[in-house]
Amino acid sequence: MRTVTIGVAGTAKNTGKTTTTASLMEGLLARGIRLGLTSIGYDGEKVDNVTGLPKPRLHLRAGDLVATAEKCLQAGSAAIRVWETTDIMSPLGKVVLGEVTRDGLVVIAGPNKSNQLRRVVRQLQEAGSLVTIVDGALNRMAPMIETDGFILATGASRQPNIELLTNETTGLCMLSRRLQVELNVPEECAGVIAAMDRNGEWTPLLPGNSLLDADSVHKLQEKISDSVLFIWVPGVIAQVCWEELERGSLPSGVTLVMADPIKLLVAGDPDKVFKHLQRIEKRGVVVAVRKNLPLLAVTVNPFFPRYRYDVADYEPAYVDANALVEKMREALEVPVFDVVRQGCGLMELVLTWAGFKK
Repeated sequence: MRTVTIGVAGTAKNTGKTTTTASLMEGLLARGIRLGLTSIGYDGEKVDNVTGLPKPRLHLRAGDLVATAEKCLQAGSAAIRVWETTDIMSPLGKVVLGEVTRDGLVVIAGPNKSNQLRRVVRQLQEAGSLVTIVDGALNRMAPMIETDGFILATGASRQPNIELLTNETTGLCMLSRRLQVELNVPEECAGVIAAMDRNGEWTPLLPGNSLLDADSVHKLQEKISDSVLFIWVPGVIAQVCWEELERGSLPSGVTLVMADPIKLLVAGDPDKVFKHLQRIEKRGVVVAVRKNLPLLAVTVNPFFPRYRYDVADYEPAYVDANALVEKMREALEVPVFDVVRQGCGLMELVLTWAGFKK
C-alpha cells in the first residue's frame, strides 16, 4: 500500500506549525489512515519559553506510531509501548520507536540528521504508518529533504506586517520551486564544489561544499571557463555570495546546480535571495537543484504575541485574518489556508496529493 511522508516546517514560534500538524492528524484519524509522527530535533513545550503563552500540543490516539527521545516518554500523558530503542542520540536521550496504547499528549524529539530521519521514517512505515508526519522548523529543516513534500506554516508571529510577510513567503515559495536536473556527479566531486565541461569532464574547483563569503565566490569565478556547462554546489550559498554572484561574471548558459531547495531556503532573507536569483537568471545562468522537495501548501496564522511595555509581558494579538489569507493567495502559486478555519481544505489537498481516496 502507498506510504507518504509529509514535513511541516514553521518559520518561527507561534506561526501555527503544531496546529497544522494537529489538523493533519485529526483528518487522518477521521479517515482511518494510520499515522506515524516524529520531529527534527525537539518541539513540544507546554508554554512558549519566550512569551509564557500556552502552546498547542500534539494529542495522539491508540494505534498511532511515534519516534521520540527516551526522556520524552514520561513528559506526556499518552502511554507508549516501545518496540525499539535505536542508537540515534538526541539531547533528551536515545530515539525510541513506539506505538501509542493510551490516548494522550506527547512530546516529540526526533533525529536531527538526514540519514537518521530516513531510517526512522522507514521503520515507522514498516510498522504500518501510511502517512508519516515530520515536525520541523525553517532553521532546522535540512533533514526534511527526506520527506515527499512539505507544508510551510507562517504567520504574524514571524512578521505582523502583512505585506512584508507576504514578500518573504513569496520568496520562500519561489526558492522551493526550482528546475530539477539529472546530474551524475562522480564520487570524487560529490562533496566539493566542482564543474562539468562540454565534454562531460569533471573538475573539482574548491575544497569545501559551500560558498559562505565573498572571497570564496571570487576564487570560484577565477576558475570558471567558457567551456563549463554545470557548476555543482552541494552545500549552502550564503546571501552575501548570491550578491557577489549577481555582480560577477558567470558565463551565460551555465547551470548552477544545488543539492536541493532547502539549501536555498536557509541561505538568508528569502525575498532578497530570490531577487538575486532572478537577476542572475536574466543573464542566462540557470539555478537548479538535483532533488526537488514539493511545497504542498502554506498555512497562515493571524496570531502574534504583542509585548506590553507597561507590564513587561505579552498579550495575544491578531492581524486581520481575511486580509492575511487574501494577500497570500494573490501572491503565492501554492494553496494557502488559515489552518484553524480551513483545516478541512488542507486535509483534502493532502489526501489528493498522497493518492488516498477522500
